Amino acid sequence: MNNEPQSDVPAIRDRRGRPTRAGIYKQLAEGLAQLQRIGGLPSPLEAEDIWGDIWYAEAHNSTAIEGNTLLLKEVEILLRDGRAIGNKELGDYLEVQGYATAARWVYNQALAPDWTTGALISMSEVRHLHHLIMSQVWEVRPHDQALPEERP
Repeated sequence: MNNEPQSDVPAIRDRRGRPTRAGIYKQLAEGLAQLQRIGGLPSPLEAEDIWGDIWYAEAHNSTAIEGNTLLLKEVEILLRDGRAIGNKELGDYLEVQGYATAARWVYNQALAPDWTTGALISMSEVRHLHHLIMSQVWEVRPHDQALPEERP
């Protein structure tokens, strides 16, 4: 039998060393309390550099998963300056630009005042995102099984 005193404070780690659900909730509550003490999250304008770095990394990593050959630095220069550096296929640059445009649209939707309705994403929004991502690259690299009348 365990001789340690019982406490109302939730255990932070289980016997395998992993965080417990109660421990995670406690850490989350402490983090939120700390945010309230320091004035909350920065505004999007204040955090523009942080979001920019996330945007570059997300565009790079998400397109790299699909086989895009651009390096992170090439993606950053393409999105920041609008310049294509390197000697890659045009489709790779257009794919990154399309993805980044769609990601920016999603970020902006998250900042919209009516986002808190809890509604699911609509089919028209999915179609809009697909168009943002694919329309430019489709001009130079359409899907190899697409029929001539098919478009993003």
